[in-house]
This record gives sequence, C-alpha cells and structure tokens, in this order.
Amino acid sequence: MSGFDFHLQDGVLNLWGLTVSGYDGLSGELDLPDGDLVDVESAINDLTVDYAEMHKARPTRIRGDYGWREIEWDNGARHRYEWAPYEMDLRCAECRSPDSDLYMVHDEVWASSGLDGRVCFRCLEKAIGRLLVPSDFKALPANTDETRHGPELRQRIGLA
Repeated sequence: MSGFDFHLQDGVLNLWGLTVSGYDGLSGELDLPDGDLVDVESAINDLTVDYAEMHKARPTRIRGDYGWREIEWDNGARHRYEWAPYEMDLRCAECRSPDSDLYMVHDEVWASSGLDGRVCFRCLEKAIGRLLVPSDFKALPANTDETRHGPELRQRIGLA
C-alpha cells in the first residue's frame, strides 16, 4: 500500500484502525476513541511507555514504514503495530440519508419493521406504518441526550 484515498461523504466517518502483535497479553485490533491518525500515534506511544515502565525495558531498534512500526526491546520482545484506514458508514441503510441521529426503540417495534441494519427514524416509521411515539423508545442515554437529536426526533422521543 502506498497511500490512501478517502472519499469524504456526509454520514460516513473516515477512521484508522490499529492492530497490535507481540505485546504480552495484548494482540489484535485496538479500540481507538475517534480512530484518527493522531489516536494511532498516541496509542503506540502509550503502549510503548507502559511496556517500558512495566518491564523495565528499553527499545533497542525501531523500524517502520507507511502503515506499520516494529519495536525491538532489550529483553527480547518484539512488538508490531499496523494501521490502516477504514470507513464507518452511518447513513440510513434504506434511504442513504446522512442523518446520523442515534436512537433505540423497543425490540417489538424494531421486529415489527422487518428492517435490518441502521436506519433513520423516518424509514422506521415508514416500515411500521405510523409515527413513533415516546413509549416506542428505550430509556437509554442514546434517547435522552437532547444534544444528539434533531428537533423532529426529539419531538418523537418526547424531549421537545
């Protein structure tokens, strides 16, 4: 891989994933808070500092290129970090609207829709054949944080 090519689109997040190998008790993909390239560098730095303090070791060789870095330690350990871009599509699976309001309805409401995947509340309403009402929504933070929703969804949830 010699580069990356993000196609910026409303409702699609362009993120970076980090995979770690060779680190005692830690391998596989790491969850990064926002998944941007700064988070990747920060995670590698934090892991390196933590390992050095925990094992009283120091790096003896650091190699890398685009998308990877390998650190060799004076205690014989070798850690490899690999990162790559990926997209997280938050658009509605039905209408492709970039409306990224997060909400959760009761399982019965969702099951009655026959839908699969992430859909906007308007497509859910279309599928169930009626407007959503406050009792359709689960009592969860995704539904109670007024700053996460547009005015129309706030009204449906009962926050307006």
